[in-house]
Amino acid sequence: MLLPVCAPARYSPQPQKDPSAGHASVQNGQWQEEYIWQGEEVKLRNLPPGVEVKGELVTARSWADRAGLHVLVLSIEGPKPTPGNPDARSKWLYAQEYLRKPNSRGYEQVWDIQDFEKGCPAEMDLSLQSLPPHVQLTDLDLDGYTETTLSYRMQCASDVQPYRVKIILHEQGRKYALRGYSSTPYQNKQQDPTTDFDTAPTVFWTWVQKLWHGE
Repeated sequence: MLLPVCAPARYSPQPQKDPSAGHASVQNGQWQEEYIWQGEEVKLRNLPPGVEVKGELVTARSWADRAGLHVLVLSIEGPKPTPGNPDARSKWLYAQEYLRKPNSRGYEQVWDIQDFEKGCPAEMDLSLQSLPPHVQLTDLDLDGYTETTLSYRMQCASDVQPYRVKIILHEQGRKYALRGYSSTPYQNKQQDPTTDFDTAPTVFWTWVQKLWHGE
């Protein structure tokens, strides 16, 4: 069965402009939403051989770029009893990107994420959830290689406490992460210090800051 593939409308074999001269997705200080897409949805039954789903599928997306054909799978497992502590619960989030290179017959895993909230006592609230739209695809630096961005939050708490928030961007297997805490009635959002973006294109940092502030 052929895997459905969605090629971004703005993709071309060569960059549309010199990234050092600015960025096509930012005009007059405003993001152009047509440069942000989610790819083509892939049903569980249509996933190609070798693409693994752990737990319950949240979404699977496919797209094409200069590197080849991609599939990204996002799933959640749990909550379920913690091994060795049946009174506590645990929950996991999994994400994997697979790539089929030109002239290749199969898909190879490019990267994977495994995160969790473990051992949460039964009397406390357990949460680990992907934030819509779950998967965002971009070509922020206009090099023909897609960036993927996932956002999720997690918490084990008994009262009004902040969520742990993570925004994870990948390009060609390299990971860039922005982490911190959500706001509460008693405090504002807080970001952890990070050096992940020190050598990345400036537009990557601009993008995750946009997402962090909900713009």
